[in-house]
Amino acid sequence: MLSASPPSTDAVKYTVGAAIAIYIVWKTLYQRHQSTPDGPKPLPQPPMLPILGNIHHLNENIIGRIIGFNFRTVVSAPYGDDWRKYRRIFLESTGMRIMAQKQPAIQFEAQEMVSHLVKMNGEAVYPLHYLQFFAYNIILRIMADDRCDGPSDLLLLEELEAQEQGFALASPVKNPSSLFPILRFLPKSWTGLPLEEALENARGNTERMQRLVDRLRARLEAGEDVQCAGRNLLAKEEAGELDHEEVLGTLGVSLAAGVETSSTALSWWIAELANHPHVQQNIVEEIRHIPKEAGLPEYEVLQGFPHLNASIRETLRLHPPAPFGVPHYTVEDDVYRGYRIEKKRTIIFNIHAMNRDPTRLTKRLDAGENVQCFVRDILEKEAQGELEHEKVLSMMGITIATGYLKEQVGASKFPTNEEALDLPYLNATIRETMRLASGRTVRLTARKALGTAAAVVVAYAIWRYSAKPSQNGAKPLPQPPSLPVFGNVHLIDKDPLKCFEYYSQKLGPIFRFDLGAQRLLIVNDANIAYELTSKRGPLYNSRPTDNPFEAIITQDYRSFASTPYGEVWRKRRRIFMDALGSRRLPKYQEYIDLESQHLLINISNIKQQPTNPLPLIQLFTYNVIIKVLVDERFESPDDPWIVREMEIGGMLFDCLAPTGNLARIFPILRFFPQSWVGYKEEDVRTTVDEGNCRFEVLIDRLKKRLASGEDVQCFVRDILEKEAQGELDHQEVQAMMGVTLAAGYETTASTVTWWIAELANHPEVQAKIYAEMKEKVGTGKYPTHEEALDLPYLNATIRETMRLHPAGPFALPHLVMDDDTYQGYHIPKNHTVIFNVYGMNRDPNRFENPNVFNPDRYLNVQQPSSVLTNGRPEDRDHTSFGFGRRVCAGMHLAERELLAVTSLIASKFILEAIDGPIDTEHYHLGLNMSALPYKVKFIPRA
Repeated sequence: MLSASPPSTDAVKYTVGAAIAIYIVWKTLYQRHQSTPDGPKPLPQPPMLPILGNIHHLNENIIGRIIGFNFRTVVSAPYGDDWRKYRRIFLESTGMRIMAQKQPAIQFEAQEMVSHLVKMNGEAVYPLHYLQFFAYNIILRIMADDRCDGPSDLLLLEELEAQEQGFALASPVKNPSSLFPILRFLPKSWTGLPLEEALENARGNTERMQRLVDRLRARLEAGEDVQCAGRNLLAKEEAGELDHEEVLGTLGVSLAAGVETSSTALSWWIAELANHPHVQQNIVEEIRHIPKEAGLPEYEVLQGFPHLNASIRETLRLHPPAPFGVPHYTVEDDVYRGYRIEKKRTIIFNIHAMNRDPTRLTKRLDAGENVQCFVRDILEKEAQGELEHEKVLSMMGITIATGYLKEQVGASKFPTNEEALDLPYLNATIRETMRLASGRTVRLTARKALGTAAAVVVAYAIWRYSAKPSQNGAKPLPQPPSLPVFGNVHLIDKDPLKCFEYYSQKLGPIFRFDLGAQRLLIVNDANIAYELTSKRGPLYNSRPTDNPFEAIITQDYRSFASTPYGEVWRKRRRIFMDALGSRRLPKYQEYIDLESQHLLINISNIKQQPTNPLPLIQLFTYNVIIKVLVDERFESPDDPWIVREMEIGGMLFDCLAPTGNLARIFPILRFFPQSWVGYKEEDVRTTVDEGNCRFEVLIDRLKKRLASGEDVQCFVRDILEKEAQGELDHQEVQAMMGVTLAAGYETTASTVTWWIAELANHPEVQAKIYAEMKEKVGTGKYPTHEEALDLPYLNATIRETMRLHPAGPFALPHLVMDDDTYQGYHIPKNHTVIFNVYGMNRDPNRFENPNVFNPDRYLNVQQPSSVLTNGRPEDRDHTSFGFGRRVCAGMHLAERELLAVTSLIASKFILEAIDGPIDTEHYHLGLNMSALPYKVKFIPRA
């Protein structure tokens, strides 16, 4: 139940309307310091729209203030006495003396990074992890004379995660309230203002820096002569020059800036050298004379290698780690070159563009300098007329166009609209670009672009929100109060589950809910879900294809789980079920038993220390499914491969959440800058590309084993044979690997961690399970699969966990294939159907005290959940495996894994919560619902 009723429609409309009206008046009509005919002229500006402007006028960044130690660092402090003090102390504390002292440490860290890479023995690696390890240790050595042990060290992982979140939160163009201050007064769930996330990030930063300071102080108090910048900062604090927050801020900004910039620049350098073998060869020839036994040369020696240093400079030019620098700020009004520059303007130095300014090259060529580079070759080919349109676009169209402008209108003059229209070659490249992008030839001018954008917005609004589908006399679905354009977005706070629970009680078990352009049909009753998916299956068993993220992740819906209903889906599901069907389960049980033994060893090695069980459980489930896929396994949850796999899976699961994609909710946002709307398509595509590269590594290793004569029986071997026979293309192979891996480890691991949390909170349940085991299996014995099936109370705890905490609380969305009428309601075609599994599993009409963990309710249930899933809704123990022809294809394997892990833990350990009961009421909600991080003790049974 929600804590408060939603606001009325009229109240919301009047509030929003008044706020927008006030904002338009303030922003559009009120102009400060208007120029006079005799005064300075205003700065040139691209065509702008009311309210939106150019979406780059940056105001105070609230998020930056929160996570940036309240602007009390040398990087973020405003210019003045405080900034001078911070800069002086920073330079004194990290000056040449400290750098000279730490030079041996830097050489050691470089050797350590190289040794980690050598251990990979030529395997494909993701270099950024190792570079971050290298850069982090160097900064940590300088600031606190400390270090971490490897790329998977918890201290490093915490820092990198916090840095990634902090940089995203502090980015002005990723913070809507920085662009439109009025958003600070609207609901956070509507505006996306992540104040809570920023506060949590700030608390985490402070705690991590405090831990570093505490360790350093302990060493100093023990009499150790620690020479580092942190010691100097603590001395300044004792002398009263800095307060403690300023000390922590200096440490934090040093780590953030040092690690991010250095590792990013080095990763670009590696990428460029991998693409340019001749550059690598030049560097190798340059340093070949250094004896191997001499180790890494001194810094002064390295400065004498021109090819090496030139490659570094060129990398920094092409790929500046901070392409816009850190924003500056105008303190007073100013006039520069006749232009009026207003007070309180944020200044962005476009370092990326400055570093690629082609006029710098043409000026050097005009001065007679013999510059040998790629751009010079292109300019010469252009002058000779050798380049065609497509070559221009594919090689360096912008550079050529700029060179052409130089010849036509002058090197330093920006063309007027009339001059630009009279540049045929420039216009030809624009037309060709637009033709390639849209399939037709257009002519683009600023005025037409704005007019087109406005027309699109108006047309879209009229079409989406005025046109009503034909209902053939049926009544419309009930719906909560909605707003034009936004629909019901304003009603969803951080938790859609609670929102749907509230409206199911008000509107009934089936209702409509609009998220912008998404038309959702919310089903909260298991009987209705059964009728729609089983009795009207062809109408309700397809999948929507309107999620840009899902299209990228599944390679245009090639995964059988996302494929629309039809012959292609049948083919892909048949291939999947051939590999994971019941006939293969005995073989897979061997994998489960093997990983259970390794899990027992890993838990025993913890030696009763409080621990977060999730990484150990994820290793178990990941190893089972990776054995199924390619017959491989990994030893440790700290293995860099496993760590990165969990990161990739977590991000993609969050992206696929029903509310995880703004551009899906408002498709018009796809035409706005991605950094503004939070539409991270490029991030998703990059992550998916990395995942596919990892699949190729696994495929290559499998092919080598098969080529050597090894008889490897696995899923990927089967689908590679299907590819060779023409039944699948290679993208389908990758998509099948992806969906099998993601569904195979994440959902099962989530269920097990919920089970551990519930049992740690209920010692009496643990006692009942163990008593049952003693009676039916014997003391101290780990049950076999057949024996575990005959433990009704243990199985009841699994069922109850899956009921209370379904891994997929909304299942995967279905799609209405055609108009339909149900219980007198009109259900329009193309609505996305959300089956509220979480709500059905807690239906008070089916379950007494539905929010209470009570395994006793299932003591008389005999058949496995996978069997009951295909039966009548009133016979089902829960609905967590889905509905209709789209039920979970891997549920038989999942049941075996759940039974193996739970019987192992219950027979060998007592679970003990730390510092009171574990929180099982709150959760992390993405595509799946996972427990918040917690720790327990695994106490061996006597």
